Amino acid sequence: MRLRGAGSLKIAADLGARGLSESLVDRAVDESLDGRCEADWARDALARAGDRDGPRAWRLLASRGFPEDVITDVLGEIEA
Repeated sequence: MRLRGAGSLKIAADLGARGLSESLVDRAVDESLDGRCEADWARDALARAGDRDGPRAWRLLASRGFPEDVITDVLGEIEA
């Protein structure tokens, strides 16, 4: 899921819906980062979508399950 542009919240929700325990979900989400920070994955999702406009980019990242603080950090970097 991460490689398709999903954020941690979406991954956790999907795994939780499949009945995995909270500790297993947390571990899977951490491992899905593959040594990178969540903001790096969000930037990749925006780059693949070609969408860097503020409100549209916000909706894209939110719909893909990126946390609000990550979205704010990433969009702040883009707008600067």
